[in-house]
Amino acid sequence: MGPLTKGGRIRMGIVGLLSILAWAGYLVGPMLVVLAALLPERIAKWPRQNTPK
Repeated sequence: MGPLTKGGRIRMGIVGLLSILAWAGYLVGPMLVVLAALLPERIAKWPRQNTPK
């Protein structure tokens, strides 16, 4: 396997960025689910805080 061409480097960079985003979502997603389970009343009130009465 020789050195990558410019197009190959760009393609590998795109694949690398997509894999980093996938792993970030894989790690952050469960944290958001846990926070939503721990703070249900605060999250339920949140959209209505800015509405006029």
